[in-house]
Amino acid sequence: MPTTFKRNSWKGFLHFLPAFVVAFVVPLTLLIVGYRRGGLSITWQWWLLGGGFGVIAWRLLTVWLRDRDELLDLRSECKFMFVHATTAWSVGGGLACILTGGYFLFTSNNNFYERYEGALGIYVSVIGATLAIHAFYRHTAPIMDMDVLLRRLIDDLKEAEKDESRLWIVYPALNLGYYRNREQLCAELPDDHICKLFKKALQDCAQKLGPRAVAITFPKELYQPLFACYDKMIRQGKKASAAITDPNCVSDCVQEAMSCLSRFVGSDIEKFGRYCPVLPREFPQQMVIVGDTVYSIMSYGLPVYKPNSERTDEPTNGEFHGTFHAIEGEHRPVLLLAYRRVDATLAESVSEHLQRLVDDVQ
Repeated sequence: MPTTFKRNSWKGFLHFLPAFVVAFVVPLTLLIVGYRRGGLSITWQWWLLGGGFGVIAWRLLTVWLRDRDELLDLRSECKFMFVHATTAWSVGGGLACILTGGYFLFTSNNNFYERYEGALGIYVSVIGATLAIHAFYRHTAPIMDMDVLLRRLIDDLKEAEKDESRLWIVYPALNLGYYRNREQLCAELPDDHICKLFKKALQDCAQKLGPRAVAITFPKELYQPLFACYDKMIRQGKKASAAITDPNCVSDCVQEAMSCLSRFVGSDIEKFGRYCPVLPREFPQQMVIVGDTVYSIMSYGLPVYKPNSERTDEPTNGEFHGTFHAIEGEHRPVLLLAYRRVDATLAESVSEHLQRLVDDVQ
């Protein structure tokens, strides 16, 4: 087992343990202590518990036997809730513990059953409210972290159906987030890095969907000047003492972009997705469409492509007559704003627009 995987597994265990304790151990303890201190008798409440578990088991069994798609949706929702809402679980559980402790301190009712019942109600209500706020924020607020965007994309790419889904990825190069992480690490990214996992998920999805997977990027010949200008722009904003010179950063990013594209398209023997190069001045809105899920992406701070004086940016004999220019005053990584929306009508409309663009370009 790779060392990096072991380290990440240990960090993940330490990350999830507090959330698990405050979300499950504490309320179960409250229930047990309340039962023992309140002197409850074993009567109808056990029928309610058994009936509740029975209904859940019956529904899951029905879904398993008749509607596997609904079970996959439920699994994805539960996975997302536990993986991406760990902070909400932790903060909500912590607040619930504080409020529950305050409730016991400032109440003097001698009826232990009522006190523990009220404490459990406070606990569940606070955690529920915290998760509801988290879900509302996730649904309405933009994604501003590239690694979070890549995780969401990986989950959607893995859930793409072979016979019904479509994939459109519109971005200057397919190695999303690679330069940002490569420049921070000052070394080649490990195989278990989020950027590498996205590359693998993108390839697997293109292999599964075939020609219904389409990548729209800048022409391959512009990858090197794009990353070179971007790298120069970022380094100009660093202090001389803090800047670490890495001559291989640009070449590594270009090579990774080429590798992502070649794996997406496949080989002459086994073709996967389709590739459509579009000139920078005609490039459409950056976005990713996976099935009915649409990611609208806005990137602020990328270099601007300008054709040379009195010449167009159309290539002549494979050479492009233009250069990338950094935006004055921009010396930080690109500011990312991505909105995720599940809308079949929107996905269909945008896909039709992109298909017309591909037909016109090719």
